[in-house]
Amino acid sequence: MSFGKDLLRKIKIAELPGENAHGVFSPPYRPVFTYDEVLTKNPKFAAVNIILYLKNDEWHFPLIQRTINEHDRHSGQISLPGGKREEADRDFC
Repeated sequence: MSFGKDLLRKIKIAELPGENAHGVFSPPYRPVFTYDEVLTKNPKFAAVNIILYLKNDEWHFPLIQRTINEHDRHSGQISLPGGKREEADRDFC
């Protein structure tokens, strides 16, 4: 099996430990909220897009550098493409 197909097979069968991972990587002082508690805080819905592509038997993905803006706390950071949900976005849920 090729490198790329083997990775895709592993991704398809992998467990998704999202909530547990948030707990592991969050600061110890951050409170833990239930989904309903989160919704009461009027959250901003957002998403990122991770595009994986195979080149020379190595996986790659694009990143962006955010523009410099003194009013943006994430100014100049390297990040994944994506952002807050816009009214024009299609609903895939």
